[in-house]
Amino acid sequence: VARALFNCAVVSQNGAMMLRIDVDNKVGGLTVDEHFLVDFGDEPEGPVLAHELRFPGGDSTSDIWT
Repeated sequence: VARALFNCAVVSQNGAMMLRIDVDNKVGGLTVDEHFLVDFGDEPEGPVLAHELRFPGGDSTSDIWT
């Protein structure tokens, strides 16, 4: 999950962030992975915005724009 394409001055100035949400397909429910965070505000040349996330192998999620 990334929050980059929102038209918000704060995101543009500070960069985007990406979190991973785990899906429990046996019991049901969603949980945020507390050990996974990509802060695009920490890029060497300054804050950037995440645009599109793709998974290796190109499954159906590879067409989702975040």
